[in-house]
Amino acid sequence: MVCGKMNSMETTDGSGWLRAYAEAPQILHEFAAAEDPDGLVRAALASVLATTTGNPATGCQGHRHNSVLELGCGTVCMAADVAARLGAIWIGLDSSLEVLQTAAKIGQQGRNVSRRRACLARRAGSGQILCARAEQLPLADATFDAVIAAWMLSYMPPLAFISCLQECRRVLRPGGVILAVENAAHATGMPLDGRVDRLLDSGFKLAAEVETELRFSNRQRALEVTRFLMGTAAPTPNAQGCIPHRVSLLQLCL
Repeated sequence: MVCGKMNSMETTDGSGWLRAYAEAPQILHEFAAAEDPDGLVRAALASVLATTTGNPATGCQGHRHNSVLELGCGTVCMAADVAARLGAIWIGLDSSLEVLQTAAKIGQQGRNVSRRRACLARRAGSGQILCARAEQLPLADATFDAVIAAWMLSYMPPLAFISCLQECRRVLRPGGVILAVENAAHATGMPLDGRVDRLLDSGFKLAAEVETELRFSNRQRALEVTRFLMGTAAPTPNAQGCIPHRVSLLQLCL
């Protein structure tokens, strides 16, 4: 992605996210890498998962091994870190081949891997990544103890959302849980995510809220990335390139 193209591609209607998937997956990675810089959301997910499903290190609901499926894993694979904290097996899934190819390129570069938090560099042989749609999971029935989806479910079209939940129920073992990460309302930071009300209407309950921030390398880059993706709706970063970010963790126990 050439930075010089950014101004011409800046959006005013939020369609920058779709353009980024098709034309500039590196922008998606920069945004995702800026999220949860101190690991607070990951720590909260691990805590909720341990509380909901028991001790994953010794098995969940009588299962010998705990396993976590991440939907929309992108380039950062947040749930891979969560699974590692709990000694669980992790599998990531994303529908965008371009995004996964970007993750592979970043992982192959080998420079500043810890800062970049590249997806393929973090799985350390403990899982695998699949290119597939969440509405048609290429996975066996009753395979996982938990499904994690970060900043994804509230943006799915209604029929796709219903199909995704049906697929999650199919691949989860009895007593499994779906955990969704979504933006909470914040007066000065990121706006409320898509259709969070649809998740609540589907039985999701608020499990935790986390106060964190988006942390970019500098203010100018924060402006470029967020305006590319969100256009005029983009929040304003501070002088250090940070944006307040309140995050909701929603859970649906099966």
